[in-house]
Amino acid sequence: MFELRVTILKGPKEFILWSDYIDAMVQRAKLSEFLREDKIKDIDPLNPKTEKEIKIISENATVRLFILESISAEIHKEVTGISSAFEIYRKLKKKYGGNANDATYWIKKL
Repeated sequence: MFELRVTILKGPKEFILWSDYIDAMVQRAKLSEFLREDKIKDIDPLNPKTEKEIKIISENATVRLFILESISAEIHKEVTGISSAFEIYRKLKKKYGGNANDATYWIKKL
């Protein structure tokens, strides 16, 4: 048996590990595309028109929940009301990750 260890995003210091955790979670769920593009931008979540739209809304909610369960209450306040998992991830990456953290991560990988 293994112990599930969740990295909680509290600020820039945790961003690289948190981002890696989120990437792994969405890959395991086969939902990575929800971090790369806004899949729900053209869908009315209160009035989906097709089964495909219902599926997309549900999958977005799953990725959104992965994110919300792994951020602090203070950071959660910053993204409350944002429906798109992509937009939440993008906002958190811009504020807490930035290009410097991305470069540092890849340098460490070399």
